[in-house]
Amino acid sequence: MNTVLAPLKSRWNALRNASSDEQLIAVHNGYCLWLALVTFKKVTFKKAAIKKVASTKTDNENTKNSDSEKTDSELNTEYPVIEYCAQSNDTDPANALKEAKERLAESAGKKLPKSVVFISSFAVPALLDLPLDPEKPRKPAQMESMLGYELETLIADTNEYFTIGAILHGRHLITEQQRTNIANELELRRSQGNSLARFGEVAIDLGFISKEDLHESLNYQERLAHSKTHIACGWQLHSYEREDETYHQWLTAGIEAKIRKTWYNAFVHNGFKVSNIVPLATCASNVAHTHGVDKFAVVETSMDYIAAYSCINNKITNLQIQARPANSNLDQQLESIITEITREECDIVWYTSYQDPSAKTAFLATLANKVQRDIKVLNSVHSDILTSETGASDTSTSVISTTKTATSKTDTSKSGSSHLDIPHAIHCAILGLAIKNHKFGIFGLENEHISLPLIPPKEPAPPMWKNVDVYRLGIPAALFFALIIHGVYSVWLQDNLKQELAALDEEYRQKLTLNRQLSSINGEFKKKEQELETLEKEFKSQSEQLDRLSNRVMSRTRLVPRLLKTVALSVSNNVMIDRLQEPRRNSRDRFNLTAWATDNPSATEFIERLQQAVARLNYRVVDPDIQSGIGRFGLNGYTINLWLVPNVSTAKTDKSVASALSTISINERSPQ
Repeated sequence: MNTVLAPLKSRWNALRNASSDEQLIAVHNGYCLWLALVTFKKVTFKKAAIKKVASTKTDNENTKNSDSEKTDSELNTEYPVIEYCAQSNDTDPANALKEAKERLAESAGKKLPKSVVFISSFAVPALLDLPLDPEKPRKPAQMESMLGYELETLIADTNEYFTIGAILHGRHLITEQQRTNIANELELRRSQGNSLARFGEVAIDLGFISKEDLHESLNYQERLAHSKTHIACGWQLHSYEREDETYHQWLTAGIEAKIRKTWYNAFVHNGFKVSNIVPLATCASNVAHTHGVDKFAVVETSMDYIAAYSCINNKITNLQIQARPANSNLDQQLESIITEITREECDIVWYTSYQDPSAKTAFLATLANKVQRDIKVLNSVHSDILTSETGASDTSTSVISTTKTATSKTDTSKSGSSHLDIPHAIHCAILGLAIKNHKFGIFGLENEHISLPLIPPKEPAPPMWKNVDVYRLGIPAALFFALIIHGVYSVWLQDNLKQELAALDEEYRQKLTLNRQLSSINGEFKKKEQELETLEKEFKSQSEQLDRLSNRVMSRTRLVPRLLKTVALSVSNNVMIDRLQEPRRNSRDRFNLTAWATDNPSATEFIERLQQAVARLNYRVVDPDIQSGIGRFGLNGYTINLWLVPNVSTAKTDKSVASALSTISINERSPQ
């Protein structure tokens, strides 16, 4: 038997050693976001101590088989440590996650896990008695509808949590002692008849905050208010026995769907995958459970509420959450709620707080004598059984001392106290959730932990018949049948093509010989064709040059003298030619004529006479311009500016000008 189990045992130990023990946990208490990277360190536990904490269910023979590779008195296991942590005070979820992610990655110096569990104070836990058969629960949609109705009032009551004092404290604008001083001063003013006194006004009068700080906090208070939207729920069945009777209670939690969607989108925007949403209250129960006491109570003090719950045999049996009013006395509330929670059977009361719980040591000791119960600060994991290799107590496992926190240098309160450490209650919540999610080790499968209500991070997908319309179903079905028909047709066509292929092969062999002969003929033909194209280009070029010489040059040689003679014969005694110019660019057979006349009628008569004269040369006068001006000899007169252009296209002009010049005869006359 041992020979058969040895390979399985070695594989199991290799799996445990190779497993990734890193967890990424995000915590948001309504005012600040913490992003923590939790690892699990190996430590040696004494078997005798473990037997004190957890009852052994196996005999000595099984114990020897499970620890054959270890000594008879020690067992190696793991415990959680917050290795790195980063925080952000940004009120926008996406920006807060981005800032915390960058700081955490910079501190850790390695790639962060993609999966993250989200702990939120917006998720409200409750212990409910529901008229349900635990063996036949309802469908998830019906359960969420029922729990949403039950939790709506509780979530609406959370508006009392976000008092202006809690918000000022949560934003690190005042300290816990300053909040108490403001509450006492507020109570004093109201007792003196000032019933309209407000917490924020007293804080300003005492100089703790400014008006701008109060205005920003009031705006943030409006954003935190419950908006009566759909509630997303999670639930766990807690069954326990008491006095030979079995009780069934449902540990539930609810969060506004709008808030859940906002945070889910923020996580997705920053590249994270949210596995679950867990309420901040009750997370520390697994840290208290590791101390080995079967019956205990936990009291968690936050800035805006106090949560108290009792646990019996790994089940939460009583849960109470009270708001902290702005003018409340924390000591009185703690005394009241601890007295109430210790009425049930419990061996010890564990206390954790957002502030340093050591400040309440004297108060807790006095209260412990009053309620006849041990009240201790929840400050370590398995501190009573952790040992070193030599068996000495390991005192370095305090949840506060093992954390490296990355935060902004400006995150300090008005009093100058630093906020570089994780708050005590937040630290316990992170460790408690890490213990619950740990897959191996003493907090894993071998030891039962306290179940917490897990809220899904997003709405479940609707059923297919509700989410898909007729077109989405019809198109794939049509494509499927089309593929079947196409396959049958392809098989039939393949048989026909095989028969045709045999006939084509023979025809191909015959044509292949002809193609080779045609290829050689085509090569010679293309060669001769290229030579012919070259000769045609040369012939065309020579023809163009001959045409240019015979028509263009000869016609121009005859045109210019005739044109000059025609212009000269059109001049009278009152007109003098200044310039006849042919522009070199953008003009062909166009001439610009500039002249001067003594008076306007002479200028007009010259233009008309010139128009009639050049018409015989197929030219015409365009753009005539007559303006008064001083001539070349300093006499007042009129300047004439005009263009002589051919009447027809250039090609026709070149061919017809020569014949026109030979037939024109101009009668010379003396100037008038």
